Amino acid sequence: LTDGVDRVTTHTARPVVGGSPLLVTNESTRLSTTRRQARYSVLARQGNAVALGDRSLLGTDYAYTADNEVLVGNLLEFLVSGSR
Repeated sequence: LTDGVDRVTTHTARPVVGGSPLLVTNESTRLSTTRRQARYSVLARQGNAVALGDRSLLGTDYAYTADNEVLVGNLLEFLVSGSR
């Protein structure tokens, strides 16, 4: 899911709890609700389920920044491939 993805830009990312983290923020990220500074998972996978902490990168405002377009393409490929 993260092949070819080095940097992602998000607008309203929320931490994802559970699964294996695939995208993690840098250590200077602060939650707006707690002001706590830490690294947070914003994309995680467990088996055939994926959790994305910010849907804004799927919209036109963020889809073409950083490596967001590559990530969206990878997510779409994941969704349409494999056994159900």
